[in-house]
Amino acid sequence: PRLTWRAPEGAAWAREGAEGAPAPQPLRVVLDSRGRVTKGPLMDTSDAPTLVLTTSTCPSDSVQLWQEAGVEFEVVPAAEGEGARGLDMDAVLDALGRRRVIQAMFEGGPHVHASLLRHGSADALHLYVGGCLLGSTAQPWARQPLAETIADKLEWELRSATVLGNDVRLVYGKPMDAADAS
Repeated sequence: PRLTWRAPEGAAWAREGAEGAPAPQPLRVVLDSRGRVTKGPLMDTSDAPTLVLTTSTCPSDSVQLWQEAGVEFEVVPAAEGEGARGLDMDAVLDALGRRRVIQAMFEGGPHVHASLLRHGSADALHLYVGGCLLGSTAQPWARQPLAETIADKLEWELRSATVLGNDVRLVYGKPMDAADAS
């Protein structure tokens, strides 16, 4: 499957840009601290321009494959601190800011989600709940501690719930008083 945004079928506003040209796709950003994404749809720059953010420990073979595929890459610092994994979120957001990215949707694994929440840079959560149960064998959607005690919990307000067949999309936002303070 390809995760690049697609317009609803028949939506002329999304198919055409200025003077009838195809509308540009948003920049696809891959957070890959270890250089593991080297093939597949994320490397297809005909769908969307792609930027890989990685660390200095990324294998040179991965860098070569990205260059051959026409994928841009940038080295940023690794996350530091106890239990830290992946990329430093300040550096990730700085790299996106230099490219004038003012809004981003992060779709990723449990470490990316937890890093963004701990960093405080997420404004909304779009959670999809399916009609199946996996129990303790399932992967958690946030795989780092977010709060030491219940007093430290991260609170979010439910903004909408949409039934999608047998699944549900829940959209949460930061509480209004917290959003106003930032």
